[in-house]
Amino acid sequence: LPISKLCERNRKNSLVIQAACVPFDFKGKTVSFIDCNLMSFVKDSIENDKEWIKLGEDAQKMKCREIVVPARTIQSIVDEQMKTLREVRIDLFVADVEGYELQVLQGLDFFKNSPTYFILEIQNFSRLQKISNFLESNGYYCFGEIYEKDYLFIKR
Repeated sequence: LPISKLCERNRKNSLVIQAACVPFDFKGKTVSFIDCNLMSFVKDSIENDKEWIKLGEDAQKMKCREIVVPARTIQSIVDEQMKTLREVRIDLFVADVEGYELQVLQGLDFFKNSPTYFILEIQNFSRLQKISNFLESNGYYCFGEIYEKDYLFIKR
């Protein structure tokens, strides 16, 4: 079952959009993923991907496959959804995107949508510094780690 279908089945009250969130300057129209269930990843994004695929297949007793999804900015998704909503403010923005936090944030128009809070899973200090710098330049400060590797950023 494709990941999007699993999400639809398991999160009945949620909107599921099958897309890769990219920055505004992304040139492609699609992004390729290796769908390995709980061990999925963007194609060509990790070293030793053949080993990772074998691990995923063996551990989950499944066959991994490549899927191609549309590349979209998070802003395009927000704009599309805001057409049907009366409230146009985002209070909380949560992202757990396995190292692609900055790219997702670089696809958000902070003049149009400036969430009050961000909660982002950030795996290492170098990435935390880059994301903190980016968000600081857009009017946020890092409150700190609120759970294991989950950081809260608050609008100034």
